[in-house]
Amino acid sequence: MTTDTDTPAVARTAPEVQAMATHWPLIDALLAGTAGMRAAGRRYLPKRRLEADEDYAVRLQTATLYPAFSETVGTMVGRVFTKPFQYGDNIPQAILADIIPDVDMERRSLQEFARLWFEDALAFGISFALVLAPEMDANLAGVATRSQERAAGLRPYVKLVRHDQVIGWQSELVGGTERLTQVRIREFVHEAASEYAMQWTEQILVLEPGAAHTWRKDAQGRWQRASRTLMSAGKPLADIPLVALYTKRTGFMTAEPPLLELAQLNAKHWWLQSSMDRLIDTACVPILALVGVTDGDVVIGANSAINLPPGGDARYVEHSGAAIAAGRQALKDLEDTIRQAGAKLLQRSDATMTAAQAREEAAREISRLGVMAQSLEDALDIVLDWFARWMNLGEEGGNLSIHANLDPDFAPTESMQVLLQMSLGGKLSDATLFAEAQRRGLVSDDLTWEIEQARIGAQPDGEVG
Repeated sequence: MTTDTDTPAVARTAPEVQAMATHWPLIDALLAGTAGMRAAGRRYLPKRRLEADEDYAVRLQTATLYPAFSETVGTMVGRVFTKPFQYGDNIPQAILADIIPDVDMERRSLQEFARLWFEDALAFGISFALVLAPEMDANLAGVATRSQERAAGLRPYVKLVRHDQVIGWQSELVGGTERLTQVRIREFVHEAASEYAMQWTEQILVLEPGAAHTWRKDAQGRWQRASRTLMSAGKPLADIPLVALYTKRTGFMTAEPPLLELAQLNAKHWWLQSSMDRLIDTACVPILALVGVTDGDVVIGANSAINLPPGGDARYVEHSGAAIAAGRQALKDLEDTIRQAGAKLLQRSDATMTAAQAREEAAREISRLGVMAQSLEDALDIVLDWFARWMNLGEEGGNLSIHANLDPDFAPTESMQVLLQMSLGGKLSDATLFAEAQRRGLVSDDLTWEIEQARIGAQPDGEVG
């Protein structure tokens, strides 16, 4: 058995990460759906004291998850990425044309990468992006033009570093600002094990200003280190090119899941739903009770009869259903609470804004989700800055804008019915009705009311649609 003391210091998980990780198993299980919760077993579905092992196994394998957490994460991510990013005129053309369409060298655009990055951060509270560039090989020293760099694959790229991959770090205060001086990242590399097989190999990437060290086990199981210098503009990098994205920051490089309350409510629903299923299953099977019969076999069937002694009786005992009704109401109340917990991301936030943000936002109300979207926008700007530094284009890579849908209307089709009734009652104009439908995503953004008016006018009398 391998213990933490047997693990070299470079591969050990820091206490700060261990503290954050206490919340991650529940989030992982909920995101994996019913299969994930079943795999967690007794951790989130305890076995009752007198419940037989086989009965518990059946209850666990028939339990189904109400996917409130995963659907809320998906919905909120979708709101942030409702529209394409708007790229500023100050982004260098080399980044705009060569990098943004394929930022990770896996054919993902910056927006596609950002969606994965934000989804991880929203679920777990923190996620990271690492901006690197391939090492210049001596044989390619003659590469001089941008087109030659593209052909040789010598261009910066970004890697998603999930919340659980950073296992430790060191930092220092510089001018009142916390600055990374070292970070350790656990990676699993998919590589050839033989002529026809692949395997996952663990390695620890240690980044320091101007240097990268990769630790791996050799054939004898000993950890070995390979190092390289991180250079930009002919000089070692002064900083570590790791960008942290927080959605609920608790400190430098630390955070907690912003939807933790929702996750815990979802786990409670998992347990309560299982209990309700078991109760309903029990209530659906009536029990035959015999009064005055002390011995002999009893045969029950359509073509058989029971021989009862004088004063004897036989009747089915059925569940009154009162507990089922109470359980159903408890589930309904819990689901309402879950919906409210998910909706909190769209409630107004009192987060402090800078003077520039205040001028930009004016009187606009910013929700918690809006603050997270702004954090993503700022983090992506830093990623662009790192692209510029790697490409010797200066210290700034420009800015982009995210247009999130922060409308708190969670049931657009239902509210649309109310607006339709107002229109039919003469209390709302057709143009406003069209605009409201478009705002809810029920009508394409490519259409205009003027175009629709012309189309409606061109329809033959009596034709609808």
